[in-house]
Amino acid sequence: MQKVKISLTLVRRVTHLPIARHSNRYTTRCASIHSEHGLVPILDAVAHTPAVVVLYDSLLENIASHQQHIAGDLGIAIRPHVKSHKSLEIARLQLDAGAEGITCSKATEGITFLENRICRSLTFAYPMLSEVHSEKIFALAKETASELWFTVDSMNVLRRLHRHAQAHKYPAKILVKIDTGLGRCGVTNYTDALSLALEADRASHLRFHGIYSHAGHAYKETNINGLRRVARQEALNLAAIKQRLEHDRLYVPVVHTGSTPSALVSHREDVQGVTHCSAGNYVFLDYGGIKMGLTGTNVAATGYGYHAALGVVSTIVSKKEKHLFCDAGSKVLSSDQGAHGSTGPGGGFGKVLTAFGNRIDADVTVSALSEEHGWIARREGDGLDKVEIGDRIFIIPNHSCTTVNLATHLHVTQRVASDSVDSVAVAWPVSARGCVY
Repeated sequence: MQKVKISLTLVRRVTHLPIARHSNRYTTRCASIHSEHGLVPILDAVAHTPAVVVLYDSLLENIASHQQHIAGDLGIAIRPHVKSHKSLEIARLQLDAGAEGITCSKATEGITFLENRICRSLTFAYPMLSEVHSEKIFALAKETASELWFTVDSMNVLRRLHRHAQAHKYPAKILVKIDTGLGRCGVTNYTDALSLALEADRASHLRFHGIYSHAGHAYKETNINGLRRVARQEALNLAAIKQRLEHDRLYVPVVHTGSTPSALVSHREDVQGVTHCSAGNYVFLDYGGIKMGLTGTNVAATGYGYHAALGVVSTIVSKKEKHLFCDAGSKVLSSDQGAHGSTGPGGGFGKVLTAFGNRIDADVTVSALSEEHGWIARREGDGLDKVEIGDRIFIIPNHSCTTVNLATHLHVTQRVASDSVDSVAVAWPVSARGCVY
């Protein structure tokens, strides 16, 4: 059975914010916080548990690596999906690194970022049906001179958007959403794609701007080769639709994709013709990413420096012969076992790391959840015999996006100096928490 060596960095708490936004730090590797699994747990950074913790240096490196890989190496513009972090501070870091805009999901999520003047170009990648929210979005966009992109897969949504664009005399750009294999939203045939594109092209206050897809079925893959196959097929499907639209005299400036797993491992030949990417989960990654080989022990497989940058610090509150119990239950970790219902090998509700450096079983997970308790099944030789009531553990959740939405704040930790064991922590609000309508 594979073993993993885990070390612990002790930290102290401070009340001020020493973390500054310095662009020259985006390319700085802070190797001292990286272990075999891509992070070192920082268990004493927070006063209370459970707490959702972000490793700042790993966060910065993920942002920098993504910018270099997607924009620099592949020549694809980045419009990161903010549903993964729902944080104004992290969106600013992404924009400072070179993102050309942001992507959001539900209306109120985008409204939060518009109201806070985070950027001037937003993609709404969810069917916009609410009249009240559409009204507010167009009013805010006009007030802030912000560019609006909307994905559509029905005439119903398209015509609603046009009514609001006309009423405000403010244009919007339309991306026709294509289903390339997930089976969720998106048109599934060329006739529907052409009808929507022509309707948008004829509308007085809309502009057909291109096509959009989300290859979420990539999350069901378990290795790098499978992820690359998904990326290649998505690009081929979109290229074929673009070619037919242009043959029908429609200009298609944007070919937009947005799945973290397939984006992170793509080579240039996998994404021919793709112009934009809205992946979001790359800022944190999670246990799902580790199981797919995107980070952790298999980080070398991608060739880029992505790390698990988010976890939950939790305290052991009870100990029995067959289980340990921690204070992070479904209200903290969520009961999500993976994006789009994927689980990957191993199951469970998050990877457990402890402070006991010697060796712990690489397969230790939160095996079951109650609302306020995480169940950690014990097995002979798993290394958990050293863990006592009151000890803290670090849990890498299955799916970081759902964990973030359950938190009011992200406790961001950073080392003070490379030759010091001390670190600092500051709480960043999850500004768009609960913005699900």
